[in-house]
Amino acid sequence: MKSKVLLSLGAAVLGAYAAFAQAESKRMPDQHLTVEVMERTNRLTRLTAKFIRMEPPYASFCKFPHAKAEQSPHDFAYSHVYMNVPGINALKTGMTNYPVGTLVLKEKRVNQEQVFPSLFTGMIKREKGYNPEAGDWEFFAANGKGNLIVARGKITSCMDCHSKHQKTDYLTESWKTSPAISSIREGNILDHHISQLAAGRSNRLSKLTKQPMPMPDLASRLCGVDASQWPTFKIMSSDPKLQPKVDIGDWGHSLARKTRYAQVYISQDAATLAQAKEKDRVYPVGTLVLKEKTTHADGSGTELFTGMLKREAGYNPEGGDWEFLVLSGDATAVTARGKIASCLDCHSRHQKTDYLTESWKEAK
Repeated sequence: MKSKVLLSLGAAVLGAYAAFAQAESKRMPDQHLTVEVMERTNRLTRLTAKFIRMEPPYASFCKFPHAKAEQSPHDFAYSHVYMNVPGINALKTGMTNYPVGTLVLKEKRVNQEQVFPSLFTGMIKREKGYNPEAGDWEFFAANGKGNLIVARGKITSCMDCHSKHQKTDYLTESWKTSPAISSIREGNILDHHISQLAAGRSNRLSKLTKQPMPMPDLASRLCGVDASQWPTFKIMSSDPKLQPKVDIGDWGHSLARKTRYAQVYISQDAATLAQAKEKDRVYPVGTLVLKEKTTHADGSGTELFTGMLKREAGYNPEGGDWEFLVLSGDATAVTARGKIASCLDCHSRHQKTDYLTESWKEAK
């Protein structure tokens, strides 16, 4: 009898623990959340091109929960807003309800001249039923270094403010005045977003090459110089299996013969499509393809990045609506972008694969 009671009690305890573990598994651990905050420039997308000003009533709410020091009702606050991939994908499609796992982060300063943030506040979209009164969002606050979560949960002061914004899934969306938002929906990612993606490529993009792949001689030459110096080249061969025959003239022959190597990355939501065997595919608006280029076979010493960004329908019909990009080797600056003729001349031969050469499929 005792053994049955003990077994029943043990089963109940295990069942309760399993339910608790399942519930806790949906809660992002503090140590993971602090990584997102501290590495925000590499792991998240900044939605604000410049600081947005928070008016005094809202700024007074968005301070550390239970803070002893009172903030003046006349004090402003300035913030940058970041969002993770699930949220950005929702923005691209114009969804009104954000998916579970969406993370929104506000980096806050007392004034625009302040070097380091004063604090961070944020919202995480939790599982259905977690917080019905506020769209199942969990709220949190972190210290200015981002290495300590000082509060999280169903924070009353946060809910009081955000409950007024049910139509936008409880987000105030103050950042919608930023040009970055309309740009994201058009696929026209701003320069600082592209730089963020390039700098954080290991975490934010999917890598298509296992190791640096050697580039053909012509591509090594043309893709290794400042794009502003590129003239227009006429492709003499339309067969994508053959090396293009191009009259590159004295200018082209003057370029140093260097073997360049490339690693290829692509937006995470387009990675499966990129590996598909079938042709006649079209990549979604907002897809970014990035090539990291170097003259070293081990991939060290990045010289520059080149890339392609899928824009809205009608942007560049002759090139599948792709915009071409060049970034500095340290990924801090976009040095050229647009309908670059020399890029288009080469990629126009690959219409069946949506103008991508897909050289990563040939790399061993």
